[in-house]
Parts: sequence; structure tokens; C-alpha cells
Amino acid sequence: MLENWCWMKDVLKGLSCHYTTLHQNYLADWRKQHPGEPDPPKEIPNDLVESLIKYRYFNRGLYHLYQLSISIFDLQIHSLSTDKEIAGLDLQKLWYDLREEIEGMDFSECRNGFAFGTFAHLTAGYDVHTDWTLRENGTPVFENTINTGQLYFEEEVEEKIMGMEPYASHTQINRTTNAEDMEFSKSTVNGFNPVVSVVQIDDNDLSKGLVGYITLGVDSTAIKDENWPVS
Repeated sequence: MLENWCWMKDVLKGLSCHYTTLHQNYLADWRKQHPGEPDPPKEIPNDLVESLIKYRYFNRGLYHLYQLSISIFDLQIHSLSTDKEIAGLDLQKLWYDLREEIEGMDFSECRNGFAFGTFAHLTAGYDVHTDWTLRENGTPVFENTINTGQLYFEEEVEEKIMGMEPYASHTQINRTTNAEDMEFSKSTVNGFNPVVSVVQIDDNDLSKGLVGYITLGVDSTAIKDENWPVS
């Protein structure tokens, strides 16, 4: 009942509230990004409500295919009858095989536990900002980006990690090395070093993990204004 009640037009409008009405700082940020435009209405506009209701079931078919995938997966893993079958079961292969067969999607980059197409570095990078304030919940509001950078690891460390499972058995990895990464060479000028120093947790077993250390600084002579949308 609640699911259907929330899709009534008057209920959607009653539940809606534009974020700029929650705090004056939010409205000020919005006005900076939309100069000369009228302030957004507090309630969601009628045309947007009508579109939401009209396309409520858009992509619902994919949702049901996913439910079918996990149901069949559940049945199969709980239908094994011998210890040999249990020991020989490749859960990950079964999971992605079923989803590809039923949902028609390609999960090749997720197999073997390595989403190489998504995570190019330990961290995508870092940003340094000015003109920032803190919201009441402690999260920052910023606009002016003055420095952007990335962090890297030594190639020797990368190669050791890539030689371990599950990465070693992945057939579709095409990793960009530091020498090939055009951003890496830019990050090492003027004596700066973007490489994280690492220490093995276990001297004899790299798979136990690493602890990384790096000091971040900002080259004040290289600061330039880059006005990005507020985050």
C-alpha cells in the first residue's frame, strides 16, 4: 500500500522539497551556478511529477530479470547434495553466468573480483579547494578548485600485486603503467613525488596487505582558479 500511496500526485508534491529551501547557503550556491535565473520552486513542478508517474515502471523489466537471477542462484546453491558438488562450486562464475544469461548484460570486468574498468588507481585523485564552508552535518561546500592531482604506486609493487590472484588469472586486464600514464610524468616535475611509499604488513606475504604513506602539499606558485560546480 505504501509503495502505491507514494506515487499519488498530491503525495509526491507534498513529500517534495527543493534542497535550496533547506539552508540559505544551499540557495546561495545555487544562485552562483545559475546567475540570472529565478529561484527554483519549493515543491516539485507538476510536469516533473507527471513524468515521474508516467515512467514509473520504466526499466521494471530489468528489475524482475534481476529478481529471477538471484532466485535461480539461490535455488542452485541450495540444491547441492554432496560434499564434492559443494567443494567444486564456483560461486562467482555461477553468479555472473546466470546474470549474463538472464539479464543479457556483460559482467566480464567484474569477474575474478577485479573491476579493472572502474578502478584505475587506489584513489582517483585529490582536489584542493578555497572558498569552502561546512554544512551543519559536517560535509564541505566548495566551489573554487585550485589544485588537482593523482596518487600512484611503484611499478615493482604494481607488478607483484598483478601477479597475485585474482588479478593474475584475469584475461582482460590492460593496465596503464606509470611510464605510459601521461599524468604521471606531469606529477613528477620540480622534484614532486606522487608515489605512495608502502610497507608490507607481513614481510613474507604480500597478500596480507600493505600500509601506505605519502605527504600531500600544494604548490602555491601553480595555483589557478578553476571554478567547478559546487559539490
